[in-house]
Amino acid sequence: MNIDLELLRNALLLSLLLIFVYILYRRLLGSLKKRNALPHRYAGFAGEAMETGSYPDAFRVHFQVPEEQQVRLDILDEYGNEVHIVCDEMFPPGEHFREFRTEHFEPGNYFCLLHSLRQTSTRRFTVGTGSTETAG
Repeated sequence: MNIDLELLRNALLLSLLLIFVYILYRRLLGSLKKRNALPHRYAGFAGEAMETGSYPDAFRVHFQVPEEQQVRLDILDEYGNEVHIVCDEMFPPGEHFREFRTEHFEPGNYFCLLHSLRQTSTRRFTVGTGSTETAG
């Protein structure tokens, strides 16, 4: 009986120790995620990055910039040829958007490339006959 109680006490202490280590691990992991979160370090697409614009045959590109930096938005066709430069300018920190028209684009798949200080992000979109669609 004495051994059973000691074994039970040791198992309980070990369980408490494991719970304590798990809580510390989660807190450490949470603080690392907050510190290294993408929006704090890199420019990138925001939310629904590509959506139809405010007029027919148009797209609106949403992106965010964590610090003032040069951002360039390029449109490439499905073969990688540059067909349009949406913008190439300095942006202050925050969320931004730019619209561009696709009326002169041939129907097909295109890519929007966001070039910033530390990375390049890509979103695909489709220009069709009379309609436009987006895909992440």
